[in-house]
Amino acid sequence: MGVQDPWAQSAQRFYGDESRSKQDRRQYETFVRAYRRVRDVLPVSPQCSLLDVGCGCGELAHALRGQIGTYCGLDVCRDALIVAQQRYADGCFV
Repeated sequence: MGVQDPWAQSAQRFYGDESRSKQDRRQYETFVRAYRRVRDVLPVSPQCSLLDVGCGCGELAHALRGQIGTYCGLDVCRDALIVAQQRYADGCFV
Protein backbone atom coordinates (compact mmCIF):
# COMPACT_ATOMS: atom_id res chain seq x y z
CA MET A 1 0.00 0.00 0.00
CA GLY A 2 1.35 3.47 -0.92
CA VAL A 3 1.97 6.40 1.36
CA GLN A 4 -1.20 8.29 2.21
CA ASP A 5 -1.43 12.05 2.13
CA PRO A 6 -1.79 13.82 5.51
CA TRP A 7 -5.54 14.38 5.03
CA ALA A 8 -6.15 10.68 4.39
CA GLN A 9 -4.06 9.74 7.43
CA SER A 10 -6.00 12.20 9.59
CA ALA A 11 -9.33 10.89 8.30
CA GLN A 12 -8.30 7.30 8.99
CA ARG A 13 -7.32 8.17 12.58
CA PHE A 14 -10.53 10.14 13.21
CA TYR A 15 -12.87 7.54 11.76
CA GLY A 16 -10.89 4.69 13.29
CA ASP A 17 -11.34 6.26 16.73
CA GLU A 18 -15.02 6.81 15.93
CA SER A 19 -15.49 3.15 14.97
CA ARG A 20 -13.79 1.96 18.16
CA SER A 21 -15.98 4.25 20.29
CA LYS A 22 -19.02 2.65 18.72
CA GLN A 23 -18.01 -0.66 20.21
CA ASP A 24 -19.76 0.81 23.27
CA ARG A 25 -23.29 -0.51 22.80
CA ARG A 26 -24.95 2.43 24.57
CA GLN A 27 -23.33 4.99 22.33
CA TYR A 28 -24.13 2.91 19.26
CA GLU A 29 -27.80 2.70 20.26
CA THR A 30 -27.90 6.49 20.69
CA PHE A 31 -26.79 6.87 17.07
CA VAL A 32 -29.30 4.26 15.93
CA ARG A 33 -32.14 6.17 17.63
CA ALA A 34 -31.06 9.34 15.85
CA TYR A 35 -30.98 7.56 12.50
CA ARG A 36 -34.40 6.07 13.13
CA ARG A 37 -35.68 9.64 13.31
CA VAL A 38 -34.06 10.26 9.92
CA ARG A 39 -35.68 7.08 8.65
CA ASP A 40 -39.09 8.40 9.60
CA VAL A 41 -38.76 11.20 7.03
CA LEU A 42 -37.11 9.18 4.23
CA PRO A 43 -39.38 7.69 1.58
CA VAL A 44 -38.16 4.10 2.02
CA SER A 45 -39.70 0.85 0.86
CA PRO A 46 -38.57 -2.74 0.27
CA GLN A 47 -38.23 -1.86 -3.43
CA CYS A 48 -35.73 0.97 -2.94
CA SER A 49 -31.94 0.91 -2.94
CA LEU A 50 -29.79 3.18 -0.80
CA LEU A 51 -26.22 4.36 -1.28
CA ASP A 52 -24.92 5.72 2.03
CA VAL A 53 -21.81 7.83 1.40
CA GLY A 54 -19.88 8.24 4.63
CA CYS A 55 -21.69 5.32 6.26
CA GLY A 56 -19.35 5.09 9.24
CA CYS A 57 -20.23 2.09 11.37
CA GLY A 58 -23.52 1.44 9.58
CA GLU A 59 -25.98 3.14 11.92
CA LEU A 60 -28.32 4.10 9.08
CA ALA A 61 -28.16 0.55 7.69
CA HIS A 62 -29.14 -0.77 11.10
CA ALA A 63 -31.97 1.75 11.45
CA LEU A 64 -33.35 0.81 8.01
CA ARG A 65 -32.92 -2.94 8.44
CA GLY A 66 -35.83 -4.79 6.85
CA GLN A 67 -37.30 -1.64 5.30
CA ILE A 68 -35.15 -1.23 2.18
CA GLY A 69 -34.30 -3.60 -0.61
CA THR A 70 -30.60 -3.00 -1.18
CA TYR A 71 -28.10 -1.09 0.94
CA CYS A 72 -24.52 -0.14 0.09
CA GLY A 73 -22.38 1.90 2.47
CA LEU A 74 -19.17 3.69 1.47
CA ASP A 75 -16.58 5.00 3.91
CA VAL A 76 -12.90 5.94 4.02
CA CYS A 77 -12.23 4.03 7.24
CA ARG A 78 -11.62 0.30 7.08
CA ASP A 79 -12.18 -0.05 10.86
CA ALA A 80 -15.63 1.53 10.59
CA LEU A 81 -16.53 -0.74 7.68
CA ILE A 82 -15.55 -3.82 9.68
CA VAL A 83 -17.82 -2.75 12.53
CA ALA A 84 -20.62 -2.00 10.05
CA GLN A 85 -20.33 -5.39 8.36
CA GLN A 86 -20.42 -7.17 11.72
CA ARG A 87 -23.57 -5.31 12.73
CA TYR A 88 -25.36 -5.50 9.37
CA ALA A 89 -24.28 -8.66 7.57
CA ASP A 90 -26.83 -8.16 4.77
CA GLY A 91 -25.31 -4.83 3.71
CA CYS A 92 -22.56 -4.15 1.24
CA PHE A 93 -19.78 -2.00 2.73
CA VAL A 94 -16.92 -0.60 0.66
